[in-house]
Amino acid sequence: MALNGSWNLGITTDALRRLWVQMSRRQRRQFFRLLVLMFFGAIAEAATLGALLPFLARIADPNAVGDQSLVSRQLQGLGLAGSSDNFLPLLLLFSAVAV
Repeated sequence: MALNGSWNLGITTDALRRLWVQMSRRQRRQFFRLLVLMFFGAIAEAATLGALLPFLARIADPNAVGDQSLVSRQLQGLGLAGSSDNFLPLLLLFSAVAV
């Protein structure tokens, strides 16, 4: 970043290019592997956050889960859609997604 707060893309690109030239072939492969792992980590983090919202809604309002179609379909698939106490299955579903 420049002193005035704007992003100077030319300097950043030049620095990355100089860094890339200094890296060995092995380090470049490791870099790409790291990028792939970071991508999958970001997807897993988004899935965890997506699973957290219905779980928190269930804690706040026990009837809120029936209004959410994806969660209700998952509970129907597990045979727990008609259950009035579906907190434990929802907890297990959230735990499976989070881990």
